[in-house]
Amino acid sequence: METFIYSLYWLYAALLAVAAIIDIRSHRIEPRFVYAMFAVAVIKTALEVISNEMYLTSLWAALISGAVTTLVFWGMYRFSHGIGLGDVKLMVAAGLFYSVRGIFTIVIFSMLLVAVAGVIMIIKSRSNLKAELPFAPFVAAAAIIREIMILADKL
Repeated sequence: METFIYSLYWLYAALLAVAAIIDIRSHRIEPRFVYAMFAVAVIKTALEVISNEMYLTSLWAALISGAVTTLVFWGMYRFSHGIGLGDVKLMVAAGLFYSVRGIFTIVIFSMLLVAVAGVIMIIKSRSNLKAELPFAPFVAAAAIIREIMILADKL
C-alpha cells in the first residue's frame, strides 16, 4: 500500500510539471490537469485513511488544509487579482494532496521563489514592471524542494 501511495506522488508531480509547462507557455492552467490532481489527491487521502490507524487525523488534515488553502488563495484572487483562478484551483488541489504541513512549506517556498524571480525581473528590465509571472512553475519547484527536504531528512 505504501508503494502505491508513493507512486501517487510521482503521478501528482508529473501532472504538476505538465501544468507548469502549460502555464509558462500560455499563462493559463488547463482545468483537466487540475481536476486530475484533485482525483489523485482524493485517492491518496482515501488510501491513507484506509491504511492509517489515525484515519480521522489524515482525513481532517487534508480537509482543513484544502479549506484553508481555498480561503487564502481565493481571497488573493478576489481582492488582489495577483493570481488567476487556475492558480487558486492548483493550490487547492495541492492543499488536499500535501495536507497541512506540506502545503505550508509549498506556499512559503513558492512565494519566496516568485518574489526572487520578480526582483530579478525588475533588476534586469525596469521597463516592464507590469510583467506577469506564471505561478504553477514556482509551485512545482516548491514541491520538488519539499520532497528533497523530506528525502534528506530520511538519510
